[in-house]
Order: sequence, then C-alpha cells, then structure tokens
Amino acid sequence: MLFRSAQASLGYKSLQNDFFYVNQAVIDTYGIEQDYLQPITLFKEMDGKKFLQNPSQTTWLFSCRKKESDLRGTGALRYIHAMSERPAAEKKQKQSGKANTMREVLEAQSGGLWYSPKAKPHAANLWVRKAFDTIYAPFVFKRQRVVDQRCNLIQPIEEQGVSWELLGAVLTSSLFAYSVEINGSVSMGAGALEAPTTKLRGYPVFDVGSLSKKEKGVLIKLGIAVWKAEKPVDWGADGMLPGAKLRALDKWLLVRAGGKLTADEIYADLRSACVARIVVAQDKIRTSTKQKSDNVGSVAKGIAENFDRLMNSRRFPEDFTKSTADSLDVSVNLKHLRQIKIHNFFGKAEITFVGEGDKILLEGSYDAAVAEVIVRAVLLGRENFSVPAQQNAAQVVIADFFVWFDKFQSLLNKALDESSVGTGYEESVRNKVYDLLKIHPVVGERILPSIINRLR
Repeated sequence: MLFRSAQASLGYKSLQNDFFYVNQAVIDTYGIEQDYLQPITLFKEMDGKKFLQNPSQTTWLFSCRKKESDLRGTGALRYIHAMSERPAAEKKQKQSGKANTMREVLEAQSGGLWYSPKAKPHAANLWVRKAFDTIYAPFVFKRQRVVDQRCNLIQPIEEQGVSWELLGAVLTSSLFAYSVEINGSVSMGAGALEAPTTKLRGYPVFDVGSLSKKEKGVLIKLGIAVWKAEKPVDWGADGMLPGAKLRALDKWLLVRAGGKLTADEIYADLRSACVARIVVAQDKIRTSTKQKSDNVGSVAKGIAENFDRLMNSRRFPEDFTKSTADSLDVSVNLKHLRQIKIHNFFGKAEITFVGEGDKILLEGSYDAAVAEVIVRAVLLGRENFSVPAQQNAAQVVIADFFVWFDKFQSLLNKALDESSVGTGYEESVRNKVYDLLKIHPVVGERILPSIINRLR
C-alpha cells in the first residue's frame, strides 16, 4: 500500500474565509505587512488540466499571533479593527449560537487571540482532490504550497526513505485512479466521488517501499516524464486515452506488482466505471430538473413580491446616513452599465464604472469606505443617490448595511426552506429572486471583488 510510506491530511481549514483569506486589494487597502501574511492556494486557482502547478499568488492567509498592544500603527491592526464588527457568514453564526460578528464567532471557536488562525497551515508538494469527477490526477508543485480544505495533502514518511517525487509518480498512475474509483464514495451529488482523508489512507495502491534504490530512480523518471509531456486523462471524455508516457508508467508498475491485469484492461474498466457513475447521476439530475424547473420561476416571483416592500422600506445609503453628514451626489445609468472595477490602495479606492463599448460612465478616487458605499448602492439597483462624503460616516453606513442586509438574507433563507421547490434548487430560486429585485448577487459579500460584471 502506498500509504504505508505516506501520510494524508486535509488541506487548510480557516473556519472563517471572509476574515482569514485576503487578496492584494485588501492588503493594499489596509496596508497589511508581509509579516502577517502567508501564501495559500485555493482549489479554484489550480489548473485541473495540468499535473505541474504554478498558479499566480492571489490569496494570502492573514496570520497574526501578536497582541493588539504590540501592533500599534500597523496595517494588520487596522484590518483587525475594521473586520472585527462585521457580521460573520451566516453558516458560522448558526454554528456558534448567538454570535454575530466575526470577532464573536472566532472567539467562540477557540481561546487565545480571536484574530489568530485556529489551525496550522501545512505545505506539501503533492495534493489530491477531496472529491473526484472524471480526472483523478494529483496536483504537483515543485515548491511546497499550502492549499485549502478542498484537497488532501500527501507527504512521505521520512523514516521510510521515500521522496515526494516517488509518491507523486504512483499518484499519477492509472492504478491510483483505479483504486479511487473502486474505493471512493458517491455521496456528494452530481456523481462526484468522495475520497475522505481518513479513508484515503486505506486505499490499496502500489507499495513503493518494496522497490530497490535503482527501481525508485526509474519510477521517479517515469512520473516526471508524464508531468512534463502529457495532460491528465479525462476518463469521462470520448476517445481520450492515456498517452505513451503514462502507459509506460502504468506498465512498469503492473510488471512489478505481479498481477494478471493488463494496462488496457484497467483502462477499459476504469473508463466504464467512471462513465457509468456520471451517467447515472446525470439521469437523476435530468429527471429531477424537469420536474422542478417549471416551479423555480413561479416560486421566485412569489418570494420577490413579498420582499419587494421590505427592500424598498429603506433607501441605501440615504436612510443609513445621519442627516447632518456631508454628502456626495452620484448618478449612474444602470441600463448601460456592464462592469465595475475597484482598485484599493492604502485607504483609498479608485472606482470605474464601464459601459457598452468600454465607455466610462463614472470614474473617481474616494476614501475606501465611501467608494464601497457607492458600489453597494449601485449593486442594489440605485441610479441617483447621495453618499456620505467622509470615511468615518461611510464606515457606519456599511456596518448598518450588513446588519440590515443579513436580516433580509435570513428571511430569504427561511422563505427558501419553506418553499415547495425542494432541496437542490434553492440557489436557482435565490438567483432568480435577486434578479427580480434587481439586486446583484455579490452585494452582501464582506469584501467586494475587484472586478464585478453586470449580468443583466
């Protein structure tokens, strides 16, 4: 078994992604120092059509273990203070009982400094998916990377004298794919095959510990040749079969395994099992979709009609602003708006509203909180409105907005739970409700994306 010579562990679990995962825009906004940042790669940032991975660094883990008294004057402290009172993701609120803010939720999860990571990140060269579709190949990094919890890391046990390249060669082979298909659990919907961390350790794969030093060298060369010359096999794609390099790797392992199965027999069985798993899942989805799709529109319309009055009961941002606050008037033609660009830099933000034909509808530099109010107002469907002109007043408006909008989302979730559309279609109904209310789906995100496309 491969895992006699290796250990498998779950990727990094932050417990509050909105707080701990930051991008360059957030780093620039608050001036967070590199001492409090650790690179992390998210599953969505990797290329499933390659073995060797070298994604651009776009996400960092906010990792600060100093006391606030030792952080005076730092960007890290500015970030901690700015995020402490922002509402946590609703799912985390439910898990923690009455806690609402990020600080309260994170304090409830463990002792110590609430803003410090609760888990220790582990970097590795080899990562495998936690759930498989039709590609089983590992993600290979020449330099160790930390990856999020949607992947499992595979590390050699040093005492066994096994290198990560050796393990990677076996994980690259079709023997590993075969073992996953046989032992995995179809429990994640859409036919996805789950390989839980604890069970992955028990999957039978070729035991590299039995090889001689010379054989280990040959196996490593065979694995590297596949990584450099070929793409991972998509076993669900018509006509796609292993290339010459992968065939050579598989045949070499089969000879040393001493079994009676040939490489072609493994390929045929693996493809048959994979396709059957996906086809069965798709048939179920098609049947269920046909029964439910007609209901999505009518259910969404009913919910939207009930929520229309609630959403219009307070104008954002005017009704969230003190009457004495200085204000700026903003006017945007939503009919022609196609994209919003946000560039944060040391407490300031440049926003650009792009229309048809790349025409600039609005462009300006504001205090970061003021810019955020402008963007969120537009995402709520406002065209002509007034925003607070000062940073402090704008921050109060944003905090009040989250309290108000989270109540809306809670009520919407309740309406979805009680609707007749059924499990699995809530997201479709939610998106349709947003569309009917002319609300952009990212408006409630704690940190807005740097580029927002208008879908309507």
